[in-house]
Amino acid sequence: MRILRLIASLLGTLIVGATAFAVLVGGGVALILAGPPSVDQRCADREVTIAPLLSTVFESNWQSLLAGRDAVNFTESQSSTRAGEYLSERSSAIHDVVICFDDDAGATARALVDVSLGGVGFGSVFVEASGTADLSGETLAVRLDGVRLGRLPAALSARIAQPTVQRTIDEQTAAIGTPGELDVRYDDGEVVVVRTGG
Repeated sequence: MRILRLIASLLGTLIVGATAFAVLVGGGVALILAGPPSVDQRCADREVTIAPLLSTVFESNWQSLLAGRDAVNFTESQSSTRAGEYLSERSSAIHDVVICFDDDAGATARALVDVSLGGVGFGSVFVEASGTADLSGETLAVRLDGVRLGRLPAALSARIAQPTVQRTIDEQTAAIGTPGELDVRYDDGEVVVVRTGG
């Protein structure tokens, strides 16, 4: 659940960043809003399935880990479904969430975020963030490796959003405790969380 709160806060922070950028740089609005009309439901060559039952499986796996199970696996489909449900419970502005796992890159979250200012809708912004989570310490630590907003070049997205998002993540995760020492192992298509102590 803590990981999902992190994803929610990350995407929420990206809404603010994308909106602020659009207001400050009027010409950039077209590039931000010109992202894909939908989020690719594939992770590399793997199809991501969104189904309510997969959210239940995610929750069951997480609860078994909290209850003392040594290791649990979370698939891209389970994680995407649960993250999408979690975020839609908190904001109708974030939708089409897809989370991909890769043994080299860690995790990548993609979504569409509806942007509005003063009640005026500007459309949906494609947002992508990648990084890794560290659950080995007393608190959750997240390293953000990249951020993309719409069709802005990656370097520009990173310069504009990444430092702010990383700072926000650090502030929000500083107080999130972990349920014992855990190791997060990324593989193509899934993440394995292994209890390493306590």
